[in-house]
Amino acid sequence: MPSPRPSWLDNPRSVAIWQANIAALRAVSPTLAVRLETAPLGDRCSFEDLLAPPLPVTESANIGVFGLGNPALLTNALATTATRIVAWDRDPALIHFALSEQDYTQDILSKRLQIALGADLTHHLQGLEWTAHPQLAHTYAWEFALLGRPLPAHRILVGTGTLFVDDLAHGIQQEGYAVYPLATTLHSVAELDYTYQTVQPQAIFTINYLHGTAEFCARHQVPFRCWEIDPATDQVHPFKDKAEVHIFTYRQANVAHWQANGYASSYLPLASNTDRRTPGTQEPKGIAFVGTSMVQTAEAYAVRLVQLLHAQGHDEAYARSAIEQILAAQSHAKSYVADTLFAQQFPGLPTAPDDPAMLLGEIAASRHRIQVIQKLADLNIDVWGDAGWSQIEQAGVHYKGPAGHFHQLNDMYRGSLINIDIGRIYQSDIVTMRVFDVLACGGFVLAAHCDALAELFEIGQEIDSWQSLEELHEKTTWYLSHPERAQAIAQRGRAKILSQHKVMLRVKHMLKGI
Repeated sequence: MPSPRPSWLDNPRSVAIWQANIAALRAVSPTLAVRLETAPLGDRCSFEDLLAPPLPVTESANIGVFGLGNPALLTNALATTATRIVAWDRDPALIHFALSEQDYTQDILSKRLQIALGADLTHHLQGLEWTAHPQLAHTYAWEFALLGRPLPAHRILVGTGTLFVDDLAHGIQQEGYAVYPLATTLHSVAELDYTYQTVQPQAIFTINYLHGTAEFCARHQVPFRCWEIDPATDQVHPFKDKAEVHIFTYRQANVAHWQANGYASSYLPLASNTDRRTPGTQEPKGIAFVGTSMVQTAEAYAVRLVQLLHAQGHDEAYARSAIEQILAAQSHAKSYVADTLFAQQFPGLPTAPDDPAMLLGEIAASRHRIQVIQKLADLNIDVWGDAGWSQIEQAGVHYKGPAGHFHQLNDMYRGSLINIDIGRIYQSDIVTMRVFDVLACGGFVLAAHCDALAELFEIGQEIDSWQSLEELHEKTTWYLSHPERAQAIAQRGRAKILSQHKVMLRVKHMLKGI
């Protein structure tokens, strides 16, 4: 399905203004004009969420406009007596939008107005009185932190686009490195090349692996560190270069797979940002699960899985029936068997571009989560997450709405006497991010048991675990009647996080050799 076309591209007035401005820019900075003209504009149709009233611009001879989500901010800057104005944004679409709103040709041609994209900001960090778009100052926090000082000698490019990436960046900054974004979701390969050449980092880090990143780093001969923290449904592409590339994975079982495809790889469990996840003072009560139901993902993957089977000659109705029978068998099994049953039913299926076993695993994981939470419905469990949970409200589950992030998430973890942990059933050998974050907040965790959990924490002393739905219900009931025991375990669990499982400690490990 094609991406929606940005609305201003079909507005004749906006197109005429853009063409005039880009022609002026082409006359004074032809390279930048090409970068903007060839940049992908993403799938956003408008930027109405960024059009809040702009802040007033301070009078100064040299003004910097940080973030162009509201073109009025640039207009206000140009209305001052400043002799030099630098207007910067990370996102080329926002620059395109701003240059489609008002004719700036005279200011561009006179060089009073200078447009800056992405890594261009490193040339303008000092000597400007900056006025920042209030929302984009937060969105572009890594760049904002660099304003007003020289670019530090030690710097690392970090791939953008995932929630946990801010925690990774925070850990890198604590080790004395400046962080600059490698905006893989916004920029073309040529722009990413320009970012590397301009920033000249000591290394590139990402959360999860994006195809082509290892080759990009090999081409630039820069060390690459990837921390894999989530499952992927697509296949790993073989890597044949001898560049300094290392995949740290949250799952011990994935190490051999990465190595077989040519990547250096090692096991690195997840961790918590203990500057962000902190204890509170409220009295914890009740039971809670915070996380996605995976229902929407499972529905989409079920459609895709049937499509893959149909492409291999299987009748669609038969494929749906067989999948349901496999999932029904899985719901009664003590361990994960759906992949084995699927391989017996449909042997020899291709695993690219999508791996059918992974698609099935995600569907089974959603069904399992629903099944676990329903088991606790009679104990008045509260659930925060996506709307998929609403389908089991009639069973007695209290769906509380979206989980939120940051402070809201902390309050949920702190406020619950018992935090239930449910991983993905097909990867029951990992310790989830939820475990680390709840413990960092001083919460008690009752987690699905696995060997990895027992290796990282002392069961019954720093955390507790369950191995069947019956045991889960029994232990939950017991801890509701013995809250002091749950809270004592939670205190010891937080101490373990602080001593061994902080993000900063994981980052320190990944930085070795750089």
